[in-house]
Amino acid sequence: MLIKKITDPAFRAYGRILTEYDCAQLLEEMEKTPVPEGVSYVPSLPELEKLPLFDELRRRSFGGMEIQMGYCNGHNRKLDAVEYHKSSEWNLACTDLILILGKEQDIDPETMTYDTALLATTQTDQSPSAGFPI
Repeated sequence: MLIKKITDPAFRAYGRILTEYDCAQLLEEMEKTPVPEGVSYVPSLPELEKLPLFDELRRRSFGGMEIQMGYCNGHNRKLDAVEYHKSSEWNLACTDLILILGKEQDIDPETMTYDTALLATTQTDQSPSAGFPI
């Protein structure tokens, strides 16, 4: 598996690094969340959704739509599922992070399967935030 940096031009097909947001308070709040040996997924956390960044993201990146702010923490050691989103997603790397990304058009319409050889892998160091627009 070839892992490219999030700054590699190949990443542009999936999203962009967002530098216009102040994520300092969010990073502080994330320090309070557990990091288990496995994986913990919390789709919505009121403490995060009270931050000014939450309203700014909803307004500027999501056009005022309802959104959630949560987290996925831990140490994942296997690829056993692939998520599918019909809307944009915003990610903040609180630690080094590897993202495995794909395109909707690569889903086989007859079998509704995805050839994982088509997935792109990117690595980011702590703190860059990235948006994945549709």
